[in-house]
Order: sequence, then C-alpha cells, then structure tokens
Amino acid sequence: MKKISLCLLLMLLTATTGFGQNIQDGIRLFRSGDFERAQLIFDQINDPEAYYYSGRIRFNQGNYLKARSLFQKAAASDDYQLEANFALALTHFQLDDHSKALDILYQIKESGGFGAVGTEAGYFYRDLVNYLSLDQRYDAFRRTDNEQVRYDLIRAAFGKVDLATARVLLDSYTSTVADSGSFEVQRLYSSLTDSTMYAQEFSSVKYPMAPKGITYKVGVALPQFDPDEPQYEISQSLYFGIQLAFERFNGDNSDKKAFLIYKNTASDPVKATEVFNDLVWNHDIDALIGPLFSEVANSYADLTEDFEIPAITPLSNSNQLVKDSKYLFQLNPNFEVQGRKIGEYAVNYLDVDTVAIIAEKNSYGEQSALAFREVMRENDVEVVQYYVRDLESMGYDIQDFTKILDPDFDTLRTYQIDAIYAPFTGSVAPTLINAMLTEIEAYRNESILLGSEEWATMEYSGIIKRNNPIYYTQTLSTGRTDSLRNEFDREYRLRFSTNPSRFSYIGYDVATVLLNTFSRVQNPDYLTDGLKELNGYQGLSTRVSFRGTQVNEEVKINRISTLED
Repeated sequence: MKKISLCLLLMLLTATTGFGQNIQDGIRLFRSGDFERAQLIFDQINDPEAYYYSGRIRFNQGNYLKARSLFQKAAASDDYQLEANFALALTHFQLDDHSKALDILYQIKESGGFGAVGTEAGYFYRDLVNYLSLDQRYDAFRRTDNEQVRYDLIRAAFGKVDLATARVLLDSYTSTVADSGSFEVQRLYSSLTDSTMYAQEFSSVKYPMAPKGITYKVGVALPQFDPDEPQYEISQSLYFGIQLAFERFNGDNSDKKAFLIYKNTASDPVKATEVFNDLVWNHDIDALIGPLFSEVANSYADLTEDFEIPAITPLSNSNQLVKDSKYLFQLNPNFEVQGRKIGEYAVNYLDVDTVAIIAEKNSYGEQSALAFREVMRENDVEVVQYYVRDLESMGYDIQDFTKILDPDFDTLRTYQIDAIYAPFTGSVAPTLINAMLTEIEAYRNESILLGSEEWATMEYSGIIKRNNPIYYTQTLSTGRTDSLRNEFDREYRLRFSTNPSRFSYIGYDVATVLLNTFSRVQNPDYLTDGLKELNGYQGLSTRVSFRGTQVNEEVKINRISTLED
C-alpha cells in the first residue's frame, strides 16, 4: 500500500511541477536562489536555455561532469553558444582538462565582438596560461591542437622555470610547428643566451596567481561518535574548529573560496578507505584533513600516493606514516621528533656530557629513545647506558638500570651521569615514573631528568624538586592567551553555543595551516611543496614548522617548577 501511495505522490508532484510552469518560472526561481525547484523545472524542458541554467546549477553543486554534458548541449544552439562555451571552459578547468579550457577560451577571445563575455574569456585565458604548474603545462601542451596555445604555454613558463628548462621547452615548441623562424620565437631564443639576460627579461615568480574565482575542495575525514562516548567531544570539537577556519577564510577572500566535505570514517580502516575513494571520485577534493587516529591513517598512505592528494592528520603521531607516503603530513610531532628535540635541548642548553637512557620496549617511547641516542652520538655525548626492555614483563623492576646510580656499584669506574632520559608513554607511564623517582631518591642522585609529556602529570617530592631538574616535551598545547585567542573563543561560543576545547584549537590550526598554504601557492599542484616550506606558524594550539619535512618540528621543552620557582 505504501508503495502505491508513493508512486501516486510522485506522479502528482511531477504533474504539479510541470503544469503551468515554463522556463521563465525556472529562471525566476534560479535568480531568487531557489535552485532545487528551478532544477526540477529545467530538467523537464528540452531547450538550450534550460540546459544552460541546469548546467550552472550542477556547476555550483560541484557536479562538473553533469554540468559539462549540459553545457555541451546548450552550446549546440546559436542562441546560447557563447555563454555555454564560456561556462564549458570553466568546467573543463575545474575538471583539470586545461587544454580544452584554453582552446575554448582562445577561440572566444579571438572571435571578437562578444562584449563582456569575450573580455572575461581573455582575462581567464591569460590567468590560466600563467597559473599552470610545469606538469599541468606539459599535459596541456601535448593535448592542444592550437599552435598559438602551445606557444602561449611555453612563453608563460619563462621566469617560472630555470634557464636550462626554458631552453628545452622552447625547443619542444619549435619542433611542433612548420615555421619556427618567427620574430617572436627568435626573440625568445635570444633571451636564453645567458642567465643574466634571462633574469632581466623575465621576472621570477615561484607561485603565480590563480584565476579569479578559484575554489578549493577539502575533505574532512573524522569518525563520528555517539554523544555518550568519550571520543565524541574530540571529534566534534575538531570539526567545529575546522569549520570556523573555513568560514573565516571565505569571509576574508572575495576572489577565492574553500569548501569542506565531511565524511564519517568511523574507527574502521576499511570504512576509511571507502571514504577516501568517495571524496576523490565523487567530490574531487584537492586535500584532506584527517583521519583522527594513526591506525586509520595507516590505510591512507597508499591512497594519498595513488591520487597524489596531500593529507594532514591533526592528532596521529606514528613514526611510520610519513615514511609510507610523501603526501601525508602530521600536525602533531611524532615521538622520533620529540626524542630528537629534547636531545638537542640537552646538548645545547643543558651542556650534558654523559647520559643514560631507559624506555619500554615496543612502545612509542622506544622511538623517542632511539632518536635521542642518535643526537647524543652526533654530538659526542657519552651514553653510559641504553636500557630498552620489556619492563611490563619484568614487573616494572628497573633496578638493573638504576644500579649505575649507586656510587658503590663499580669500584673501577665512577658513573657521573649528567642526565637520564626516560620517555615513558601510555598507561604504564605513571608506574614507571614512580619507580624511577623512588630509585633516584634512594641513591640521592642529582642527575637532570628528561622525559615525555607524561612527566608533567606527576606529583614530586620535595627532595626530587630540590635536587633534580625535570624537563619534558610538550607538543600540542593551548599556549596562547592573547587577543586572537580571546576573539576565537567569543566567535566559537556565538557560532556553536558551547565553549571551545583544546581540540577546537587544534582543528582551527590544522585547517588554517592548509588554507594559508593554498593562499600562498595558489595552485593545488604546489600544495605538498608549500606545506614543507611552512615555518613559524603561530597557532591557537601550537606552533607549526615543517622545515622541509612532513612532520611538525615544533616541540616545546618545559621544566617542572622547583621549590624556589
């Protein structure tokens, strides 16, 4: 019975929609912003004007393949050929088919007499030949049949590539034309005689401006939790922070826009893979924020390589991620970076000459310990003991390590240890830290203590505070208390009717890092290199510096306050 009623309802809706309405009704709805009802009308009318407006709706929805088909049908009519072809060129641009976009734009601008549309086509053509990366330029050069477009592609590359590459490009062009002796070509060759002339003739531009109106699409792949689950606040706060960053970006930029597409990865690597493919195939994303956890992010390594789409993970800190893909970036410094940074701090600021290292085997702390030891070796600091064991199976008995603190342990040698590095992590960290502190207090040892972030949560006795300086690494934190942070808090509360958390700040920072890089490099083809170049971003949750790597190198070294502080 329900099926029959539904069929009748659809028939009535179809009849009602078509009755008494024509293309002018659709245009009126389109201009008023009621695109859904306008599309229902346009899709029932076989007319070039209807195809054109329906294509514009699909274009604005990001359904470029459907828009392309509709614009092609509209362009078959003399009445809408100009407008539809210009729209078709913009659609080819969105689909990264730059040769077709350039061919159509060139035809429009050279035909003349088309008023505003012809002028806009000329501007867009100029901007596009300047905008393309070398790889995109090569592809368009090979695909276009228009000799002048090929010339413009080569000419526009000058100043964006080095002298040797410019010579290769010009040779490639002349090999494709019947007459390579034109004045313009010969003039270009003369400018390539030496590097000084080349530099004087062509201004160096690393990242050309994008055509006006460019849009960037960013996927957000985060798990969705029920409100009563402890992870709910993490995921929701991250997304709210990301959303606010996008709203600010779009409000600040009239010539470019960024859109986010959220997908639920759950906590399942299989689901996460499906989400990634959906974002690429159905939404044509330029970049990705997420996933949330390292286990799920591992499944994205091959996918980012296959599609060459950069992804930034906001919280994951696995050392393996960036080794598996050159397109994966980590906002949260991994444990290898933490070990290296506190090692550099110990050498440069604490003047240590001898150290001892202890860590739980097969833990994140072991990765920190390895990196710390490497820094010691590079700086000729003696590692008295490197003790990495399965401490849990040993009942957390660390006396085999701490016996070197006993002045009577070895009568042949006195172990003067300047610092002990103990990067304990996870749920066993408090137990191991307490065991370490008990042994140190018993031997009245005064070594500097270096540790992981877990050391910040402990309670310390007066003897330890008085005798042992304690330093620990801190990655993502809420260090800013300035006016920018206060302004964000007010805007966040107004927008989402709740107070921001540290994860709100992290979400805002990871999105802002990505959007700022888009603004700087303009072309998504340069995004990976642009992120690696990012240094000194001061965020709400952390500083960010990739310094040529894919992992944030900003690690803060804090000291536990002493009794005198």
